[in-house]
Amino acid sequence: ETLVDFIRTNATNPKVKLGRHFSWSYHDCYQYMGPYKDAFIRDYNGSGYAMYQDIVRYAPNFEQTHPEFEFMVPSGTVIQNLRGSILGDNLQRDNYHLNSHGRFMIAYTWFSFLPGKPLDSIKMTKTYWNPTQTERAAMIEAINNALDNPYDVTQPTITAPDPRPVYYTMEDRTAEGGEVKVYDVND
Repeated sequence: ETLVDFIRTNATNPKVKLGRHFSWSYHDCYQYMGPYKDAFIRDYNGSGYAMYQDIVRYAPNFEQTHPEFEFMVPSGTVIQNLRGSILGDNLQRDNYHLNSHGRFMIAYTWFSFLPGKPLDSIKMTKTYWNPTQTERAAMIEAINNALDNPYDVTQPTITAPDPRPVYYTMEDRTAEGGEVKVYDVND
């Protein structure tokens, strides 16, 4: 029995729909990748974009062989779009997993996708991260572009960040030893 069979058999909602989460690629910085470093360098030449392209290349095959999945949320394309935006490639804490900003962006994507709400209509309340108006516009642009073009990275039109003080995050930790690394997230 597959997971799909289990869901179909046990779902209490007869209209349940199955969807998939289109994942993001690794970060280009592979210095702290631990056991996956050699394979990442061998298979993708250490390039997160090359890995993203492979994920995109595989998608049509998945869709043909698994028609039971009725929708896909393009989280990987959102992350690729954001990497090229003013927010930069500061969305992962350890080359694999998203940091708090990255998780926030993907939650925003799912929240927009599932109920179909325009992102502009979602009122942001005070959270652990309060993006500037320009950062919020860049985030909305990246997400909307991914929802419109789920397998294509799009270039941002918002290029000038708001002036703001520098702040740092100590959330990121290396794979080996767990020491804390400090990053200027404005770089």
